[in-house]
Amino acid sequence: MELSAVIGASVNWDSIYQLNPERPSGCLTIVLGGEIIAQGKRLAFVQATDQTGRPIELCEPLSEAHQLRSRFFIPYSLNLRLPAGARELNVTLGVSRSRFIEFVAKPEQVK
Repeated sequence: MELSAVIGASVNWDSIYQLNPERPSGCLTIVLGGEIIAQGKRLAFVQATDQTGRPIELCEPLSEAHQLRSRFFIPYSLNLRLPAGARELNVTLGVSRSRFIEFVAKPEQVK
């Protein structure tokens, strides 16, 4: 996992489009990347706070970019709306292993 960029709320799209972030206007964007999906894992947002412990909300759900640089490097865009006076950002993320379960139901049980 690596921190690719931290993009301020007022940065012009022309200067960041190569990072392929998905971002709404007015939000601080954190772009993360690394070998997450290739290792069968998923990235999840847990929480964010400022220097006083105030919670910071996501502007939208954590997203995976649509354009891949390789099958291993998939940038994630984390969009946060910072409260006035925030000078420090503490972000907690979770990485979990994807699990797949397959089962078969008898036709007479499915109605």
